Amino acid sequence: HCAENITQMSARMNATELEKIPIAGPCWVLYLDPALCLIMVCILLYTTYPLLKESALILLQTVPKQIDIRSLNEKLRKLEEVEAVHELHVWQLAGSRIIGTAHIKCKDPETYMKVAKDIKEIFHDEGIHATTIQPEFAIVDSDVGFEAVGKCELPC
Repeated sequence: HCAENITQMSARMNATELEKIPIAGPCWVLYLDPALCLIMVCILLYTTYPLLKESALILLQTVPKQIDIRSLNEKLRKLEEVEAVHELHVWQLAGSRIIGTAHIKCKDPETYMKVAKDIKEIFHDEGIHATTIQPEFAIVDSDVGFEAVGKCELPC
């Protein structure tokens, strides 16, 4: 169709006027730019999805997939001096920086000081290198003995 128009016009015009008329190339060239743009969008989505997913999990403060929170809780509870563990939270702060917090109930401050290093080592062995431990001490009630194990002494 394009070629017919050009031949009809060339019959009417001389060679100098024909040079001023733009000649359209093949029609597939018109689809090249949008097709390449779609390919680039697909490449960008494919490469950025893992980063977006990791960032979303960090913002949601989820437990990192390499941490087994149940195993960590059991290891802490198995320590002789530890009476209870609660408010155990583990999350990822940035790339490989994992944070952990816990309330640890012990009989008295001396008992806590004996077990504090072991608690930090357990967290460290699990890959949690920044920890905050809130020690709590059992309160003796003359009627009942020790208060219920596992109950938080301070309002959270």
